[in-house]
Amino acid sequence: MLEVKWNHVKGRFSHSAHLRRLAGLQKRHLKKSFQKTMLPASWQQALQGFDINGFSWQSDPISAQGVLIYDPQGRVATLIQFYRQNHMPVDMIAPRLLSSFRSRVSGDMTPWAVFDIRAAIPAEFGLQRFRFETGRYELNFQSRQTQLQMIRFGPAAVWLRRQGLAAMAKDSFLPNTKRAPRWLQCDAEAIEGQITPASRADRILRKIRRRPVYQVFRLWHEFEKNRILGVRVSGKTPIDRRQFSAICEQYETV
Repeated sequence: MLEVKWNHVKGRFSHSAHLRRLAGLQKRHLKKSFQKTMLPASWQQALQGFDINGFSWQSDPISAQGVLIYDPQGRVATLIQFYRQNHMPVDMIAPRLLSSFRSRVSGDMTPWAVFDIRAAIPAEFGLQRFRFETGRYELNFQSRQTQLQMIRFGPAAVWLRRQGLAAMAKDSFLPNTKRAPRWLQCDAEAIEGQITPASRADRILRKIRRRPVYQVFRLWHEFEKNRILGVRVSGKTPIDRRQFSAICEQYETV
């Protein structure tokens, strides 16, 4: 088993202080065995460019070997530890996994991979809730003023027998919206629309009722993969269309 924990560091970072704190959190019978250790050469090579320190602890029948990683540019500290049960070796697995470690993502985008969907989400969005049902996945993210909804339907051929893309978009993204959207694209390949306040009074009323004032959404058919993907961004301020387009472009099914 693999355990990963991370956090942003405020102020000065000290490997020794964090390792002492980690040792202090262990149960009494583990404190004596917890120690700072030299990392294997393969681990050091996999984590080149990071400030790292190794540690280990032992108990019966489980022990662990781990590494504390600090990225000074992103100011992120990450703890990774591999559990060994009944002397199960991790030497072949750990270097390959550690070589894929990243503490920051180019362009302030966070990668997401769940089942057969892949996406890159702006770093300011945090996951709020999710739902995985047969044939339908849904992920909901939120930033300070904006909500992001991502859905996936499959098999597309089955869903499209019941209703077209436009009806699916309304049911998925606009179930409680009385205003008709402005359609930007509407064909067999994709549906894209937006909703903006009709007037200043409408904008104020929606804010008072805590409803999204601005919405933009897109639902498209991945013909070769027999899937339907959808993205909706909503909030009380105008939507950043470049950001919306970037999210759609990097949302895919495999």
